Amino acid sequence: MKDLAIFVGIAITSVLVAVANVVIARITGFNVFSLKIWLVVPVGALIVGAAAASGGLLATRLFHAKPNWFDAVMMIVFAAMTMLLIYYLDYSTMVFEDGRKIADLVSFEQFVNLSLTTAHMRVGRGARDVGEVGQAGYWFAVAEFVGFLIGGFSTFAFVSSMPRCVVCSSYLRKLKTKRTDELLDDEVAPLLQSLQHGDIDAVTESLAWNAPSGRQLNKNDRRWILTYNLLGCPKCQNEQIAAKVQVCSNGSEWTEMPTLETRRNLADGFSLRQAFS
Repeated sequence: MKDLAIFVGIAITSVLVAVANVVIARITGFNVFSLKIWLVVPVGALIVGAAAASGGLLATRLFHAKPNWFDAVMMIVFAAMTMLLIYYLDYSTMVFEDGRKIADLVSFEQFVNLSLTTAHMRVGRGARDVGEVGQAGYWFAVAEFVGFLIGGFSTFAFVSSMPRCVVCSSYLRKLKTKRTDELLDDEVAPLLQSLQHGDIDAVTESLAWNAPSGRQLNKNDRRWILTYNLLGCPKCQNEQIAAKVQVCSNGSEWTEMPTLETRRNLADGFSLRQAFS
């Protein structure tokens, strides 16, 4: 049942994304999945491929299903098939101004070959047209195909990384969020230590911590901010608390520190909702 739901979800979004890509291309003249950075990085294909596989994400969330490697293969394959579907939809629906259909004049294979080799390359901020890509169009298509594959896998990786309940494996939902004031170096470690290893009272005290009244930090000092997220299970009501860490070392730019991110599952019956109010 779970695999069937994921299959149907991916199939639906794959078709919808392909149709949307063709419609946008017809209206604007721009093929979304052809967008590239430095002419070789297929950003557009990555985005469209991930969107095509997103039905699997929705299905797993809806049924609280844990995706496996079979689901990963489905997401990758459907993402790749979306690229072919886009070409086929463009081929089967293209009509000249005189009413002739392209499908009545050339085969699908010929249409794809023409699309790849006669496409025009645009570079620079002004999207300057530098002419047809010629045989290089095949290499661009290979890069785009790889982009679709990676996009499909990235959706699977994202789903797999979402937090789940340790009791019933349901996907957790964000309940509340709380940010600390700016912290100094010697204030960060104790708060994270309490969150990781302290009892429920210590965790509550850490959440209630406030900077000394009237304190003004020097912008040249290294400063930290903790963002606490309270996550809850929609089925068994168990909670999880997660802390994300940001640091500012140059006076203005804040950077996330994924290696310092902390998560902790709360024991049955304990809730921190009041501590977030």
